[in-house]
Amino acid sequence: MSRIRCFELQRAASKALPGHRVGQCLRRPLPERSVGIRQREDRSTYYQGLRTCGSVWACPVCASKVSERRRSELRGAVDIHQAFGGSVVLATFTLPHQAPDRAFGLVDDLLDCYRRLWSGRDRVTPHLAGYVGSVRALEVTHGEHGWHPHLHVLFFFEDEVNLGEVLFHLYTRWARLIEAAGRGTISPRHGVTVQGGEAAADYVAKWGHEPRWTIAEELTKANVKQARSSAGRSPFALLADFAGGDQGAGTLFREFVDAFKGRSQLRWSRSLRKRLGLSVEKSDEELAATVDALDELLGSFHENDWKLIARHELRGAVLEVARLDGWAGVLALLELFKRVDTTDGFCRAELEGSSG
Repeated sequence: MSRIRCFELQRAASKALPGHRVGQCLRRPLPERSVGIRQREDRSTYYQGLRTCGSVWACPVCASKVSERRRSELRGAVDIHQAFGGSVVLATFTLPHQAPDRAFGLVDDLLDCYRRLWSGRDRVTPHLAGYVGSVRALEVTHGEHGWHPHLHVLFFFEDEVNLGEVLFHLYTRWARLIEAAGRGTISPRHGVTVQGGEAAADYVAKWGHEPRWTIAEELTKANVKQARSSAGRSPFALLADFAGGDQGAGTLFREFVDAFKGRSQLRWSRSLRKRLGLSVEKSDEELAATVDALDELLGSFHENDWKLIARHELRGAVLEVARLDGWAGVLALLELFKRVDTTDGFCRAELEGSSG
């Protein structure tokens, strides 16, 4: 998703969700902080000194930044584990659903069944030889048959495993849990799938024009997919359709945000991060607000300049100009819009005078 498009969709989200904190995200300066632009080594740019909402469900801009950082961390974890001889398996868990089903109830049942998979008589851990931990990501689409929530889970094993055995143990327990939850019956083909790392890379090719991400990216980039397919529309695809005038898509997007509020996009099993030598996990809000002091500060804005940027919805364009042409390009863009403001003000004054 392009930077400018992210900000366009964030603006649409603020209209779809009146009163939500996404409406103030990257608009209002933090107290006693100057608003500026920093640039990373890869030349990508971002703002400092602004309030952020940190919502991976409601805000396309925060979702992009947070998921990128989580993706990078997860990919590193997979590399470390495999370098020491371990293997990683990607499993997907779904449950039957119908068009009238509400998103909240479906997600609640999905997550409850997954929690029960790790406890009680259906606890799967003793049956997964060499299992050391997992990372699960929550995703949803909306299509012809309504909401389709599902979990992508990375299973970390000490060495290579038999995928058929893993599927058998996961499916037999998952099927019982789904039936006990009153969600009907599932088949191994549709209720649970299990794939190795290479197969998972092929699996993500369904994203069409987007690059073939690794299995780590399948987990962390799920909520920013834009492809429309027979599987349905992602939440931000719904938001894009709302921005294009589809009021029904806006209603669905609001239902999605209400259902997913407070839920974890990505969750690590206990002790796995420590086993892989990773630091304490940061919250979505912390990641969205992160400023790396080692990134170059290109420049800072005067208060009136930032008001001009916000008024003309130039936030995405300014970051792109900064990435391509540096701070000089940003100042040139600001001068252009200052002239536009002056011309508009002059025209308005003339019209008011002539009407008098």
